[in-house]
Amino acid sequence: MASPESPASKAPTISLIIATRNRKTELNNFLLHLDRQTYSDFELLVVDQSDEPGIEELLRRHSFRQQYFHSEKRGLAYNRNLALPLAQGEILSFPDDDCWYPPDLLQAVAKWFEGHPDIDMLSVAECNPEGQPMVPKDPPAPGLCSDQPIGLFSERSVWMVQSSMLFMRRKVRDTVGFMNESIGVGTNTKYQSGEETDYFLRAMQAGFKLWFEPSLKVFHPELRELPRIRKINYPYSVGQGYLLRKYHCPLPRLLAVIGRAFAGALVSACKLDFPYVSIYFKRGIGIFVGYFGS
Repeated sequence: MASPESPASKAPTISLIIATRNRKTELNNFLLHLDRQTYSDFELLVVDQSDEPGIEELLRRHSFRQQYFHSEKRGLAYNRNLALPLAQGEILSFPDDDCWYPPDLLQAVAKWFEGHPDIDMLSVAECNPEGQPMVPKDPPAPGLCSDQPIGLFSERSVWMVQSSMLFMRRKVRDTVGFMNESIGVGTNTKYQSGEETDYFLRAMQAGFKLWFEPSLKVFHPELRELPRIRKINYPYSVGQGYLLRKYHCPLPRLLAVIGRAFAGALVSACKLDFPYVSIYFKRGIGIFVGYFGS
């Protein structure tokens, strides 16, 4: 048993919470990149929803601090909530099971929080394997994010932030609590996105500030592949529309958000890029349905 003075007995600085299902290869890639981190004061909490065993054995091959949980229930928010209260780090994050970190990311994040004691949430940029920005596609300059939805023009907003991009102080969790399990990937509702945006908006309503820093990056398989976009576009857009309604987005702002989608359809039509005409059009319809639907 470790003594109170030993490093192993101390709470880690960073806690990473992953909910995974049937992605052993992708998760192993993430774990291998954790092995290469120049910063070791972290823990990994894995909530495994896989149909077959193997994840727990995979974790045993890695020596960093870790916690493992098996879950029979589906839903990203639900399974993140299982681990959320058990995270011991001063900084928490929710990486995707198919993303990965450059070797110096955790060290840079820890240093960033040390240098910015007045800010409690940090969003980095998300890039594809070639290093090209994906979220957001055209990153704005570093700075504080607003809580306003992105309209016709590119803005620095919490609405552009995905959970895999965000690091937050533990006191955000202690104040905001759990994620909303009725929305997001894997729920049994039509709102198949938005649990992370909802969480971060609740944090901002509680007074916490969010900073976007594009010089720091996480990596992820290409998000803009056409089959993937076709699959998730409409249900994710319905979730976005629901959140716009929940947070009382005024009609002019809503029209700007929907107008952004329809403008994308128009530009795609001018380029004769007909698959994206449909995608952008359905995005606008999905937002409308989520906002005005029951």
